[in-house]
Amino acid sequence: MNPETRYRYDALGRRVSKATYGRHTGHTARSRTDFVWEGFRLLQENVQQQGWRTYLYDAEQPYTPVASVTGKGESRQVWYYHTDVTGTPQEVTAADGTLVWAGYIRGFGENAADISNSGAYFHQPLRLPGQYFDDETGLHYNLFRYYAPECGRFVSQDPIGLAGGLNLYQYAPNPIRWIDPLGLAILEHQSNFDAARRTGFENAGMTNPEDVTFSKVDPKTGTVVEFKGPNGAKVAYDAPHADMDVTAGHDKPHVGWQSAGKRGSGGANRGNITYDGP
Repeated sequence: MNPETRYRYDALGRRVSKATYGRHTGHTARSRTDFVWEGFRLLQENVQQQGWRTYLYDAEQPYTPVASVTGKGESRQVWYYHTDVTGTPQEVTAADGTLVWAGYIRGFGENAADISNSGAYFHQPLRLPGQYFDDETGLHYNLFRYYAPECGRFVSQDPIGLAGGLNLYQYAPNPIRWIDPLGLAILEHQSNFDAARRTGFENAGMTNPEDVTFSKVDPKTGTVVEFKGPNGAKVAYDAPHADMDVTAGHDKPHVGWQSAGKRGSGGANRGNITYDGP
């Protein structure tokens, strides 16, 4: 029998473990990794024979790793992540600056090469924001879907089916500009609300004020929070509120947008743009 890898998930659909069984190991796992989550973001992993690794993320870009911590006590080590503009790791260095991992990450997340100046293997499975590389399949675990980096597409359909458009396997139109950390909807980040609002209207194709109408007003503040354009285009504001988790992607203050066309016939795109500040 060939090696077999089994995945386990919790009630929210988050993967909590993976274990690989070899030809002669029977019910004993040859390798096993357990995962701990902070909401829908990976917090820790426990790799068999390597121990626990805790991930730390950028406060303003919640899916951008900045460091990981391994070991405890005097053996504790901190590893620093150097990412591109999207939050995809490009290099990892030790506390003394030694390069322990560098990847040649192509546009849609495929890693063409691993490099290390330390001469030792370094476990670095993080790829595009929210993705985790599985060496047993070559796929990236993207929370609610699996992603094939060599073709830049998901291997399963959009969970909402044709309501998301005819392109059921699309990751993002441009991975340099958009990310999809949950495998559900593309996400973009801007430095402030004005930049997010402006980008949202541009993405929706609603740049002519004469074609834009007000469609929803916040009953508490009296401000307009949703705008409609021609042929189904829409922009909506989700400003901060008391129970909002500002670290959790879609729940962070954001501007949502949808371009013109019917999603069910493949004519519309949609996404969210998070931003810093109020």
